[in-house]
Amino acid sequence: MKTVLIRPPRPISDPEFVSLQFPLNLGYIASFLQQKGYHVEIWDYEVERFTEDGLGRRILEVNPSLVGITCLTPTVISAHKIASLIKKVSPNILIVAGGAHPAALPIETLKEFTNFDMVVIGEGEETLWEILRCLQEKRPLVGIQGVAYREEDGTVKIENPRPFFKDLNVLPFPARNIVDQNLYRGHHVSRAFSRQFLKISEIITTRGCPYNCIFCASHNRTTRFREIENVMAEVDECIKRYDTSHFSFLDDTLTMNPKHVTELCKGLRRFKKITWDCFARVDTASLKILREMAASGCRKISYGIESGSPRILNLIKKKITVEQVKNAFTWSKQAGIEYTEGSFIIGCHPTETRDDIKMTTKLIYEIEPDILMLSIMVPYPGTEIYKIMKEKGYLDEGTRWNDFVFFSYKPAWRTDYFSSSELFNIYRNLLRGFYLRPKYIFKILKKIKSWNELLYWTKAGIDFIRRTT
Repeated sequence: MKTVLIRPPRPISDPEFVSLQFPLNLGYIASFLQQKGYHVEIWDYEVERFTEDGLGRRILEVNPSLVGITCLTPTVISAHKIASLIKKVSPNILIVAGGAHPAALPIETLKEFTNFDMVVIGEGEETLWEILRCLQEKRPLVGIQGVAYREEDGTVKIENPRPFFKDLNVLPFPARNIVDQNLYRGHHVSRAFSRQFLKISEIITTRGCPYNCIFCASHNRTTRFREIENVMAEVDECIKRYDTSHFSFLDDTLTMNPKHVTELCKGLRRFKKITWDCFARVDTASLKILREMAASGCRKISYGIESGSPRILNLIKKKITVEQVKNAFTWSKQAGIEYTEGSFIIGCHPTETRDDIKMTTKLIYEIEPDILMLSIMVPYPGTEIYKIMKEKGYLDEGTRWNDFVFFSYKPAWRTDYFSSSELFNIYRNLLRGFYLRPKYIFKILKKIKSWNELLYWTKAGIDFIRRTT
């Protein structure tokens, strides 16, 4: 039996602006199913050219029994377009939607998008395996944990949740080999790094996040850690097989367990001339840990901060303090981390005022991040902020899923004190004010080590001016 896993194209397709990465979620599912004896392909239309005729030809050539499509909120419409095209070509193919959007709204997704046959809620490896076994053995697709589907009368049935995969060490490494890695070019998900001058591989050492920020749709609060030797084996494979020179650790918070990150740093020091970056929380930072990270090749840390207002930090359940933010950035620079990134959100709570935004702006200039990641709050389904915005009437019936784009676009909603246009103007002016300072430009120029890096930053700067003018 053949399975095709698809990542649909994004609403933003500008290769000079969109950050690209290999879809680890599909890579893990693919390798797991391959291990069980199934033929699996990944079609990544974020990097492959998508045409309706081309999709139809591929479906007829491969003739899969199951197509799994991963859906974020802004890509669910394009995912359903793909499902509809597949149904026209081969109506009997089972189409399963997974990812953050269907998991958050399983009933609504199946009612709205009629060419999705099933929805996977949660981690997909074991669930898709069970679905394939049912197809293979011609058994009814009922009683499968972690799915939702339509019954004969059209009502949506949600089965019992599937327990999280406990032992991550038994999972085979993501099937990177079934997608041409040369397709991933240009901006990487981690700003300051590009495949124009680095061989980059994405990797995770954990699953799950124990925090409860109101803007996050994670349903996985059970954190599980891979053994460091298992991680090092994957690092070794990437170096030998793909000539990887830089690793991006995509864990939600790599530093949440000091022992884990210390052991990781020890393991990475075995490999010469590799570098890496990660995401972290300011309340998990310490000068000791940061020095260990820098010594093992860490070039960048991205900290999620969101606001400089203690009131807003409390409302969004971030559970950090402004003092912790300042300490983390001071210590990161003292430790020798080359790039620090601060991630902030405008309108991250509907009660945010101009005074709150002034506190955010003040904090940004105090910590002086090397990279400012600024966005306007997006109330994704499945989040607490989504419920708040719905209750306030700020998400009307005309809001389309395509509108839920993370940055660079005027939002389709307002907050208590700001219209959509006002939010976008605050966002744009803060970005331009920060990045277009001679002080900032000279700081970045001093960090550049090659012509390729200079070209990368020049293109990024031109694109930034184009998009914020």
